[in-house]
Amino acid sequence: MGVHELRRKSPAEAASAVDADARQEFLEEGLDLGAALGVSAEWVADLRRQGIALLEVGRWSEAIAVFTGLVALGSVHPADALGLSLAHRSLGNLDQAELFEAQASAIQAALEREP
Repeated sequence: MGVHELRRKSPAEAASAVDADARQEFLEEGLDLGAALGVSAEWVADLRRQGIALLEVGRWSEAIAVFTGLVALGSVHPADALGLSLAHRSLGNLDQAELFEAQASAIQAALEREP
């Protein structure tokens, strides 16, 4: 199969690729999605750098997708909310921008209170 070709996994193949213990913990105990998928801290940092790079070149919608993905994975970092705020502000979504700016401030304050 060439690099440009995709092969869908059968339902049985997909099911066998899932860590049953992580799946159960996710369903019962609220494990965040990133932990359930086995996403490393390094991978999260790489995604964050990608989001920042997209902001730097003005690719606002793509940056929103990256930062939203980080949040979905369970990332809690003020840079993610600030990135979302900047991208939304640049697109003219001022209400969304203000919401994410407030979230960034709340996250930063919570991190400063941690021992």
